[in-house]
Amino acid sequence: VQVGVDLLAYDLPVGSRADAGDVVEVVLYWRAIRPDLSDYQVNVSLVTEDSARVVAQSQHRHPGDLPSSQWPNWPLFDTYVVDAHTLVLGENVSPGDYQIVIQMGRCNQLNLTACASIDPLFVRDPRGTSSGRDIVLPTKITVRD
Repeated sequence: VQVGVDLLAYDLPVGSRADAGDVVEVVLYWRAIRPDLSDYQVNVSLVTEDSARVVAQSQHRHPGDLPSSQWPNWPLFDTYVVDAHTLVLGENVSPGDYQIVIQMGRCNQLNLTACASIDPLFVRDPRGTSSGRDIVLPTKITVRD
């Protein structure tokens, strides 16, 4: 993310396979790369491969429940924030492959409740190329029959 925050890594369940009704845990690892961060909130969604339909979503919130404006109080580059999200698959989720989409948007409130809405920021890959407003994880989640 080109706002002074890097997504360092992520963890997904082994095998990335699930059944309708399952819970999928997604853990994101963020790091501040600038000392003057605004407050951002993150939204994580499980969507169809064509991005036409959201089948599960976590409520947007501060990454790791810590306002990002506070992250630079720690040594930059030496500290990261662990941000766990739970996606609950409904019983009616169709079998197939799904992708995980992450969005980060500005939120000017320090309390831990979700902002009324976030306007997703534009993101860049490590080469500086614009990736639109979504970070799409390369690992698919396969919902079995």
